[in-house]
Amino acid sequence: IIVLFFVTAVGFSQKKDYLVLKFPEKYHLVLKNNQENEKQIFREWIPEGQNWDNYDIIFTQSILKEGEFVSINYYKDLLVNMLQQKTAGFKYTELDRKGDEMTGHLIFKCESDAILGSDAKESQIYFLTKGKHFFFVNIIALKTSSLPKDFVEEWFTIFKQSNFLE
Repeated sequence: IIVLFFVTAVGFSQKKDYLVLKFPEKYHLVLKNNQENEKQIFREWIPEGQNWDNYDIIFTQSILKEGEFVSINYYKDLLVNMLQQKTAGFKYTELDRKGDEMTGHLIFKCESDAILGSDAKESQIYFLTKGKHFFFVNIIALKTSSLPKDFVEEWFTIFKQSNFLE
């Protein structure tokens, strides 16, 4: 009975979700930032040979460890409101939605003419999804004011083909 309790306690204390995404090789994305604390995991990938000053594409993943309680719509609204305040010429386009706001996923793109207070530009495709325990925020971004149609289609397919490991 003691051994069974220990195995069960360890199993429940280590609840995790693993999202599998397949990056296209042509971008040569390598993990450059990997941070974790008790509440979240934060990772960033940029192309091999590029750095924080000169990258042209970036993939960012933020994983909320207590994500089963986060609403997809609520999180999307927070992101969109923040981007509207920090950019000029903001455009939001929903690309796909599956499930309700506590399950499933949402894929959308955000484009803007400029980041306020700088010469920088960045447009993103967001993929918000939930596992059994974690909430995943996946972002692929280019330093452009609009995203090419083929780029959007490519990453839409990547996000739709992602899956969770059991």
